[in-house]
Amino acid sequence: MTEDQKMGHFIKKEILLEAPRKEVWETYRDHLPKLASVMKQVDAIEVIERESTPQGIRLKNLWKISGGLPNSIKKVIPSRLLSYQDIAIWNQEKWTCDFVETPVDESGIYECKGQNTFVDLGKKTLLTISLELNIYPEKIPGIPKFLAKGLVGNVERLISREVARNLTTTAKVVENHIKKQ
Repeated sequence: MTEDQKMGHFIKKEILLEAPRKEVWETYRDHLPKLASVMKQVDAIEVIERESTPQGIRLKNLWKISGGLPNSIKKVIPSRLLSYQDIAIWNQEKWTCDFVETPVDESGIYECKGQNTFVDLGKKTLLTISLELNIYPEKIPGIPKFLAKGLVGNVERLISREVARNLTTTAKVVENHIKKQ
């Protein structure tokens, strides 16, 4: 298998939200920047671009992550990688959000691609988040290539577990925001 064919770490997480799909959808798409203040590990979410395309609403957001990360992850991830850009296409016809997350420093050290699917269950919403995280060890400066390659699988699993935890936390923040409305 070549580096171009590298398979990353996959996550599929289903989260049941006690709120109607339309409200969950709109909160995720339109209100996450203002909810960042109540997200433990997020310093800020800034909308860089927003446009209508034939596929739906295209958003480019800048996420700034705080020091609320576990020490095990802080030791592995350089602080400059704690800001990332998120490019997402929100297709309301299919009730999906396809996204790509990359480091804001454009180092290409990692890429996270995925899809959120919002299923209507009446007064509830089933949010399914599927993603693949790839870390490219050959792009990690200062670490010998052979050493970086050996660490990648473990790092991908560690970061993926943290991502899954954060997805659940974000969903609860969205759910609580809707209940307060």
